[in-house]
Amino acid sequence: MDMLETSSSSWAGDVADQRLIVVGGGGVGESERSTGRIGVIDLNSSNPRFQAAESLPVGTRYPNLVNMPDGRVFITGGSEDYRGKGDSDILASYFFDPTAPLENSLSEAATQSIGRDYHSAAVLLPNGQIMVTGGDPLFGDELNTQPGEFEKRIEIYSPPYLFRADGQPVVRPTITDGPEQLVRGGTFDFTVSATDPAQTTPITGARLMFPSAATHVTDTNQRSVELGVRYDTVTHTATLSIPSEATLAPPGWYMLFVNDASGAISEAKWVHVE
Repeated sequence: MDMLETSSSSWAGDVADQRLIVVGGGGVGESERSTGRIGVIDLNSSNPRFQAAESLPVGTRYPNLVNMPDGRVFITGGSEDYRGKGDSDILASYFFDPTAPLENSLSEAATQSIGRDYHSAAVLLPNGQIMVTGGDPLFGDELNTQPGEFEKRIEIYSPPYLFRADGQPVVRPTITDGPEQLVRGGTFDFTVSATDPAQTTPITGARLMFPSAATHVTDTNQRSVELGVRYDTVTHTATLSIPSEATLAPPGWYMLFVNDASGAISEAKWVHVE
């Protein structure tokens, strides 16, 4: 427990699964100690307790976690030492898959070109990309002799679900019509078509994603709410069922994403749960 300072935590996957992860962290204050451990707890278990998942390769303070519309968690940034001391920023990024065995739950993602540590943030955008911002290193050089500067550059990450195997942009389903106001426990119809009119790949999944409100590698807003889906390939109508529990889908604005059987994910439609 003494290594939780500068760690990051989040729901992992569908909030109904009640699975939380805690990633990285380090000692209190300007401690040189850091950890790459990932702990997972299933609150639906009869005896909830943290279990060790596959660890990050290096000790990581200030990692940013982003729930993605494909159910995974994007882990990016951080530094091995306090506020990037000793030029210790980490450029590697990873995906955590909450459905995979814990000992094999990480896979590599694209690396960043800019170090991100203290005062950094990462948020999911309505087009499915992820925006990474900030960073406030204590020093600006490896020997810790020059003062650091706040990082003002922004990076945009495009996840694999936006591309085909050959690297070309994927054909994405499009939510073309549907209600803006939703009620918990209700069922609602949305018209969903593909960019390619000839494509008849059925819609197989849908999620409500709460918009991020990130600060100090903490985002208490984000959650992924998986919806029930029925899809009519003739009328291109996706009938979506909203959970009835207020603890799963609190009132507010959400990004609605749908995905087809190939894994392609739509851009989001903003909807309001009353």
